[in-house]
Amino acid sequence: MATLLSSNLDADLRPCLVTLLKILDNLVGKPREPKVRTIRLSNAAFAGSVGRCRGGIEVLEGCGFVRESSSAAGASCRFGNDNNNNNN
Repeated sequence: MATLLSSNLDADLRPCLVTLLKILDNLVGKPREPKVRTIRLSNAAFAGSVGRCRGGIEVLEGCGFVRESSSAAGASCRFGNDNNNNNN
């Protein structure tokens, strides 16, 4: 989080933090829903807010998201290491 806060201007930081909080709020509200457990890093809204901020993805990793290798759908971050078993 320190990297995120120290490396971005306020204009860039606000949408990043709002998006991060929305992601985490959705995860808390619907912890077993696969849609909120996976984030496509190439998603335009995500890339434009969190992805462009240095340290943004690392905040998600600190919260339990795991970066996955690129696949046909592109690179993603998945919450936990459960491969859709939803045991968390």
